[in-house]
Amino acid sequence: MKRHLLLATFLLGATFVTNAKTEYEPPKIEGWTLLSGNDDYVFYGKNGSAEHLKGVRSIIIQQVPTNQRSDKTVYYTRFSISDNDCKRGMGSVNVYDLSGKHMLRSDYVNGGNSVAASIADVVCETDKTQ
Repeated sequence: MKRHLLLATFLLGATFVTNAKTEYEPPKIEGWTLLSGNDDYVFYGKNGSAEHLKGVRSIIIQQVPTNQRSDKTVYYTRFSISDNDCKRGMGSVNVYDLSGKHMLRSDYVNGGNSVAASIADVVCETDKTQ
């Protein structure tokens, strides 16, 4: 339980931190696509993990710490947003651990400057049905 709270705290911070420009060069990770980042973390989407089921779009996310962080723990989550929120250009995104437990809800505005908004913009543009 303590680990879930810690992870939710990291993710919550990441959703509200702007996409700061940094000189850190994110690594390329085979099987993953760079989606967004800030000075603390780089966020990748797992290739082939995008789902579009029952009006909800989702993708598996890998959260990799940058060289700025002393904690080098990598986190994995499922990020989702509803079709309605994508169409409206605003609403909320939800983050779940890989067992399906809800960890975080964050506001979303299309074109916003948070990591969550950047990822949601990409997910909303993905029209992949599995």
